[in-house]
Amino acid sequence: GSGLAAILFASLPFLVALFAHYMLAAEKMTYAKLTGLTTGFLGIVLVFYGGLSFGPDSYWGMLALLGSSLSAAYANILVKRDLHHTDPMLATALQMSLGAVLLLGLGTLSESWASFHLTPKAIGSLLYLSIFGSAVALSLYFWALKKTEVTKMSLIAFVTPLVALAGGHWILDEPITGRLAGGSLLVLAGILIINYFPAWKSKRSG
Repeated sequence: GSGLAAILFASLPFLVALFAHYMLAAEKMTYAKLTGLTTGFLGIVLVFYGGLSFGPDSYWGMLALLGSSLSAAYANILVKRDLHHTDPMLATALQMSLGAVLLLGLGTLSESWASFHLTPKAIGSLLYLSIFGSAVALSLYFWALKKTEVTKMSLIAFVTPLVALAGGHWILDEPITGRLAGGSLLVLAGILIINYFPAWKSKRSG
């Protein structure tokens, strides 16, 4: 389910921090990072605990999600280390173009073009996601990645579910239970620890 997907993708900050520790000299793992990542991840688990479901056909999907986190984490490190001078809009255009080709090919193999049709609502959603949710957002992300620690940038994987939670409450009047509130506070606490307690000693230095 979507809860399991959110939890699995929340492994992204851990993987980013791990890659950064070994591949970026200026971004070593610290106790603050480890504590903040663990706290934030537990918050995500608490938020989506009620929506967890496993089935015999879910394991391939779980592996695919973990694989996407792994590839995204490694790509973030490569961008930070090797593409520092690349224009953010160019990086976004190349990424979206490659993704479009892959998705179009997979969609053609798995779906029928005969059933394809666009409604006005679908077109509006597609335009919004293409312009603001992808082109603008990713350009700003790559620009910020040049100026910010990659581990801190990866915390977006913790924040996105909370934005969806707040949107559901505000737009659809979905209730905020004690479990959801507690999980959200843990996520926020984890982010604060990573951002405001940088002085803890490196794990490597002990």
